[in-house]
Amino acid sequence: MPNGKIITLQISECPAGALENAPKQSPSRPPPTAAGGAPIQSPAKPSANGYEIARNSVAACSRREQYEKLTSLASQDDSEAFNRALVGGASSGSCLILSQGAIVFLEDTAIFAGLVKVRPRGNPDGYWTAAENIRPR
Repeated sequence: MPNGKIITLQISECPAGALENAPKQSPSRPPPTAAGGAPIQSPAKPSANGYEIARNSVAACSRREQYEKLTSLASQDDSEAFNRALVGGASSGSCLILSQGAIVFLEDTAIFAGLVKVRPRGNPDGYWTAAENIRPR
């Protein structure tokens, strides 16, 4: 559990024998998913319609390390330190709060860390946030 993050996997059951006639494929990882279970497309194939923020008041930071620090403080339940870091980031312009429904475009992914870099519509800069905070439009 690096950086105090918990990774949740969804596993569905299938009836006995259901996979006996299924085509054989080499093992691969399933694609990452956004809120609602929709797959996140790679930056090379961005969604034409973009994505939207799936939750209310989502923090995002221009530097991945800064966003990871915020999540670390939140996971430690240190709300005073979290608020100071977020206010400091917002004051400097390196962090912002994205409202639910805000339109964003995917710029980069850190699949194994569960992070995405998104660019809010009308803003030339990208910001890191959790992949679960976005969903396709």
